Amino acid sequence: MKKSLSILLLSVCVALVSLSCRQEQVNRCVHEGEITGYDYSRCMCCGGYLLDIPQGVFRLDGAPEAFMAELDQLEERDFPVAVRVNFDSTAISCIDMRIDLVCADFIDN
Repeated sequence: MKKSLSILLLSVCVALVSLSCRQEQVNRCVHEGEITGYDYSRCMCCGGYLLDIPQGVFRLDGAPEAFMAELDQLEERDFPVAVRVNFDSTAISCIDMRIDLVCADFIDN
């Protein structure tokens, strides 16, 4: 009984550490790219941005709130803007090339 409890406890600890490391990996901004400008494909007032990364050009559907607030302060002449991002690859919509970012930072030039 004691041996089974020890194995169970050890398994739970390993699982928690593994999940913690995986979440940390997802929240790191590892892909460099550029926000090239506004996305007017929906409508002139709807907003959105175009993100050019090595995986392709995507319409930005979501990003961390602080990043979006800073991005919304830019004017059209400020683009392109260098960024470092990360995303959940399962959240990419291939139909209209939309992407949700889990991590986004501006790269200072």
